[in-house]
Amino acid sequence: MIIQKADLFRDIKRETMNEVSKIMVEGSYDQGALVFKAGDPADSFYLVVEGRVRLSIGTEGEIDYTASLPGEAFGWTGMVDRPV
Repeated sequence: MIIQKADLFRDIKRETMNEVSKIMVEGSYDQGALVFKAGDPADSFYLVVEGRVRLSIGTEGEIDYTASLPGEAFGWTGMVDRPV
């Protein structure tokens, strides 16, 4: 179960982890695909299973980060009830 590798879920109870895993959806993206952009609805939270994801903030990529470790999380706003 990939969430076991995520630091975010490291200390949660097994029962809670099982409940989270029931609502998880596995997906994949082609290289170079846009997963989400600024202004999109924040309705998803992501964990890297395999590969890497480049995250850029700002039109000129003022902040640039690559998520590449199995279990690494991104798309946090989908968990904190922010609309976009």
